[in-house]
Amino acid sequence: IAAFGVGNPLAARQLAWLPPFLALGAALTAFVWSGLGKLRAPLLVYAATICVMAWRAASRSRAAAVPSTSFLLALSGACLFVASDALLAIRRFRRPFPGAHSLELTAYWLAQLLIALSVRS
Repeated sequence: IAAFGVGNPLAARQLAWLPPFLALGAALTAFVWSGLGKLRAPLLVYAATICVMAWRAASRSRAAAVPSTSFLLALSGACLFVASDALLAIRRFRRPFPGAHSLELTAYWLAQLLIALSVRS
């Protein structure tokens, strides 16, 4: 979250990017809620953290100090990171499905690569 703030100070106009990520986090949380048991509070904290991370990556779109390539790589990586965690949550707390673990890991490692490349650009 802090890294996506470099060259991208908080500004009111960035709040427009927040609702879609919060809605996605809320929808996923609602989908897996019944299977969480004692992990409900930790999942809420983690889901909020991941949503804020993706929001900060998206909010870089208008930052003058952030090249467009860096923005696109960071946003793509952040969205893949969210997807990876969503797949993990669905597999662990709702219902497993064939290939879920492979999809999670592929999305996770591609997310890490894209976020790392966003720093270089």
